[in-house]
Amino acid sequence: MNELLSSPKRLSTDVVDQLAERVRSGQYPVGSFFPSERELCEEFGVGRPSIREALVALQRAGLAELSPRQRPRVAQPTVGKILRELSGAARFILGQPEGIAHFEQVRSFIEVSLARYAANHATNAQIARLGYCLEHNQRAVGQERAFLDSDVAFHRALAETAGNPIIMAMHDAFVEWLIMQRPEIVDVEDRNRRSCEDHKEIFDAVLRRDAERAAAAMQRHMDNAYALYLADIHASMLK
Repeated sequence: MNELLSSPKRLSTDVVDQLAERVRSGQYPVGSFFPSERELCEEFGVGRPSIREALVALQRAGLAELSPRQRPRVAQPTVGKILRELSGAARFILGQPEGIAHFEQVRSFIEVSLARYAANHATNAQIARLGYCLEHNQRAVGQERAFLDSDVAFHRALAETAGNPIIMAMHDAFVEWLIMQRPEIVDVEDRNRRSCEDHKEIFDAVLRRDAERAAAAMQRHMDNAYALYLADIHASMLK
């Protein structure tokens, strides 16, 4: 009767709130199973649709792991899990006319800040790691896939200097989402060579502990990369 008098959305929200509080309080330990759907229906006085909707919402929040033919498990939320849950929304936004521009702008803010931070705070070991990635990047100029991998590795090494798992998760997610939208590249080797020169300038600034130069070099690199992306989009449309 209660479910007939209340909207399913309101009911599932109530269930979500109570189950989430049990996870946060430790009543449902991470790795344990949630009660069965039947038990939850009886406890909350709602139907299976409301319980299933609530569990899906908990999954989106990183508090539940749902698998076919298994009872849902209690999970510990991480930034990586939450961003993976957002991947569908990210793909939709990237498909909009201004989607790529908006994502590139956010990525640019992050990358420029990381370059400045690395110049000020990177350890000698982190700078050595960045130099190692740059060497691989230089050797891979003529190889499209290898260069892309080394490009990602260089930027990831830069992100690692912050020692912040949230930044790392955001970096990895942005790279994955943007690579999915990458068009066919015109004149790959020339493109890679120019990108590699940008990386070298960023590395040299970090090595010299010149934060403003590192930030400016990264901003130019981001601007160049986006301009070349637009050129590739235009070229692909003319084919």
